[in-house]
Amino acid sequence: MTRTENSTKNMYTGIINQFLTLIFRFITRTVLIRYLGTEFLGINGLFSNILTMLSLADLGIGSALVYALYKPIAENDYERQTIIINYMQKAYRTIGIIIIGIGILISPFLSYIIKEKVTIINIYIVFFMYLFQTASTYLFFPSRIEFLGANQKRYIYNNINSIFIILSNIFQIIILIIFRNFYLYLITIILFNVIQEFIIATITEKKYSFIKDTPKKPLSKEEKKDIFKDCGALMIYRTNYVILTATDNIIISKYIGLIAVGLYSNYLLVTNSITNLLNIFFNSITASIGNLHVYNEKEKEYFIFKTINFITVILFGISCVGIYTLINNFITIWIGEEYLLSKSFVIIITINLYVEGLRKLLATYRTSYGLFRQAKIIPIVGALTNIVISIILVQKIGIFGVLLGTLISNLISFMWYDPLLIYKKVFNKNVLSYYISNILYMLLFVCISIICEKVCKLIAINGLLGFLIHGIICVIMSLIIIVIVFSRTKYFTYLKEIINKILKKEVK
Repeated sequence: MTRTENSTKNMYTGIINQFLTLIFRFITRTVLIRYLGTEFLGINGLFSNILTMLSLADLGIGSALVYALYKPIAENDYERQTIIINYMQKAYRTIGIIIIGIGILISPFLSYIIKEKVTIINIYIVFFMYLFQTASTYLFFPSRIEFLGANQKRYIYNNINSIFIILSNIFQIIILIIFRNFYLYLITIILFNVIQEFIIATITEKKYSFIKDTPKKPLSKEEKKDIFKDCGALMIYRTNYVILTATDNIIISKYIGLIAVGLYSNYLLVTNSITNLLNIFFNSITASIGNLHVYNEKEKEYFIFKTINFITVILFGISCVGIYTLINNFITIWIGEEYLLSKSFVIIITINLYVEGLRKLLATYRTSYGLFRQAKIIPIVGALTNIVISIILVQKIGIFGVLLGTLISNLISFMWYDPLLIYKKVFNKNVLSYYISNILYMLLFVCISIICEKVCKLIAINGLLGFLIHGIICVIMSLIIIVIVFSRTKYFTYLKEIINKILKKEVK
């Protein structure tokens, strides 16, 4: 299959996968709230963030090795692929053991990051269950999953994952309703994840039997040295990103409490579900971008980058219009008004969602092009700024201050430097056009959000029907304005041509 065909197949299987994830997450979250309570949501959010920080132990080695796979895959160099995959598997298992060791070391300090005393459950048992869940993703077969992604065959993983999403969540819901036991709920998640990884590895090895072969020679010392230089730079980027995203719940837990973490996690579930759904696009095209880069067609790469940036703006822009206009209505319908947070909170999570979309695009390109070592100080500045600003502001303006710290840190790290790096090192072009166009894009969606909110207030229909009607209004109005503004641009024309080709092929 061509790059476009692989990306398309990866995309639509990913969409199905994420819709299933979205539906079952909300169902399971609703059951968890009803049968166990909001405090358990806070525990879940807090420990998930702590263990996200522990995942920094992988040093970004996965991204560096996936990048190293693009060329041998394009050249059908099976021996080279086997060497890299074998090294990747050993590295991941070492990382899994390190994560367990770090988790054991930090476990005595858990009580210091939770404001109130937890009596509803043994936090140490729960923490170690989360710890094993995180470590297991490194200990077993991660190299097989990474290989599928590098080989533009992520749809194989998507299909298997969709089946396990259904099975795992059904069992989780049954256990919550019948036993009302958080421990059994976590055990179910762990078991299904391990079984899923085993099945994916088996299918991958059957399809690509050469990856089971023992390589005739290992990676050379020079190659390992180069990889770890890349890992060092990736580690800095990962540290910044993890601090930007994974410390929020820890700071909220420490200064406000687990109930606040639980309330925030409901909004985060909505925005993360949208982000994960839209990330299918980036996951589907990452290997294709890397494959295109191998052939060194600069002008084509630049045009594709600008087109993908345009698509990213549309996808996240429309999503942000919906979040700004409808998220509090959704929370009210879903679990009740007592779980609502302020409008200012909604504004800041909307802005953060939009910035996250642009950051994801830049990260996808930076990783696909192997730009690992070019920035070191910038991510460190962003990470430290986030911690300092968030801790100061959370004590003055609560949760809003934590998210404002995240936004400011994003803007002074990833969002200005990554475009500069990509334009300079890859396209040899002035980056100013990127900054100007994206500021104008953002202002357009601010205007669309305000218009949609006013129109929805005029159509005063409450309940689920009102939510659905308002959602349709937001999407239709956004699309109409986008078509009016962009219909004559070359990026819009190119996107329309691709969609037409895909639709014609599907009809045939």
